[in-house]
Amino acid sequence: MKYKVEWKTLTMKLSKFMFLTILSVIAISLLFRAFKLNFDMAAVFEHLDVVNTPLYIISLYLFCFIFSALIGLCLSTAYITVTDTTISGRNYWMFKKHVPLSSIKRLYPFSDNGINAMVVDGGSDGSVYISTHTEKYDELVEQMSQWAERNS
Repeated sequence: MKYKVEWKTLTMKLSKFMFLTILSVIAISLLFRAFKLNFDMAAVFEHLDVVNTPLYIISLYLFCFIFSALIGLCLSTAYITVTDTTISGRNYWMFKKHVPLSSIKRLYPFSDNGINAMVVDGGSDGSVYISTHTEKYDELVEQMSQWAERNS
């Protein structure tokens, strides 16, 4: 059975995450600048043009959205295929990996920069990362955890 990655929802989540992260860094930088300049707001915002600020914010969001869409499209290739004997998917480096179900040792969560996944550890056979945005994610993780329990 093939489980596809819901890349559109992933794109929206990542674009929001990136946009808010960048805006937070900018806001913190402006706050530090305000402390440094003793809250002289004219000096803090001297390089900021009020008229162009909405354009900058919209451009930043478009950049985040386009970059996230590229990541989402890349991760759409990380679909999972389960047969009677193997699970196939991508590893950490996005290389295709085939792990026999009989070699699954454990499952553990993975999170990095807004990308969340469950790792199916096959020991010496490698590992497969299952994105949390995969169709029927809970069902798939439950099935893999049963295999991990059988093999331990």
